[in-house]
Amino acid sequence: MAQSSGIPITILPESDLQHFRLLELPAELLALVTSESPPLLQLKSVDNIDGTAKDANAVLCTPDKTFEIRQVNTSNSVYLTQPCRTGDDEGGSSDAIEAIAKCDSTLELTPASKRSAVPFIKKALPVFASTGSYGSARSVSKTELFSHIPLSQAECEEGWKELACFESIDPSGCFIPSAKVKAQVWEAAMTAATAERASLQDPFIVDDIPVFAMDLKEDWPLELLSGVFASVSSSTAGGNLAIDEERCVRFAGLSQLEARSGGRATDLAAFLKAWKDVVPETWRTKCEISTLKGSYNLSDGGKSITFIDSQTTANTSNGGAEEAKSALGAKRKWHEKFKSAKRTA
Repeated sequence: MAQSSGIPITILPESDLQHFRLLELPAELLALVTSESPPLLQLKSVDNIDGTAKDANAVLCTPDKTFEIRQVNTSNSVYLTQPCRTGDDEGGSSDAIEAIAKCDSTLELTPASKRSAVPFIKKALPVFASTGSYGSARSVSKTELFSHIPLSQAECEEGWKELACFESIDPSGCFIPSAKVKAQVWEAAMTAATAERASLQDPFIVDDIPVFAMDLKEDWPLELLSGVFASVSSSTAGGNLAIDEERCVRFAGLSQLEARSGGRATDLAAFLKAWKDVVPETWRTKCEISTLKGSYNLSDGGKSITFIDSQTTANTSNGGAEEAKSALGAKRKWHEKFKSAKRTA
């Protein structure tokens, strides 16, 4: 009589089974983790800065993409096995397979819909005011801030750049410059560029500022200035930054509108004039309210305009907070000596 030949399988008792979760990787993610230089992957969830969880949903992030994690239950019994040796009737041993874990569900990764990091950053950081003061929110580093945002590093950087955020040593922590600060800094930069007849689009080093703006360091922290210039710039082929016309025009318009409006209607014609006055002559045709789509409401038959924050429904962390005097210092009106210069930059 023929004997069956095969490898015996045993299943450990329920109490001895190990705990595993199976993670199903999309093809693009599998290619990344099996490449010669696999990137760092991060598991994130929505946390408070103090580390307390606010959302049980986790995401997995590559350096530039975010994947949602979804649990999928299965009606089939899925076992994880490993090779082992088992004894036979003659006192020897033979190859066998042992089931060491049972998985009733798997984790599925799907690309997350596009989200902005701006609302998360606004909730976490204090605002640096034009008086040189800042909100009393807890000090946090840029690395710690990003670790609590459920988005990839690149998506966090995009939101950081959009808000012109900066990280300071004294006082330590990260800050968002107020709209008034951004408007004042950019107006001073335009005045300096005009006085020196400088080209706005000459490349400058990342984390630094253009040559024509060097005197602004007498009145503003360098970190703040570099944050503002990064916000209006794009990367060049040489790895530097250069002021981008589209980014610059929109930045100048939003800063002016938010600073002038403050949640209240302001005269549209006066706003448009102020906007055009802080961009180069050749860019002024771009100063149209359609450029600010989603960030304003018109009223009074189209004669008045009000800034609206379309990216977050939550108040920024400095709302109602007591402000303390900052070692960063208040702005001095050094640029008044250039008042008579005609803007031709």
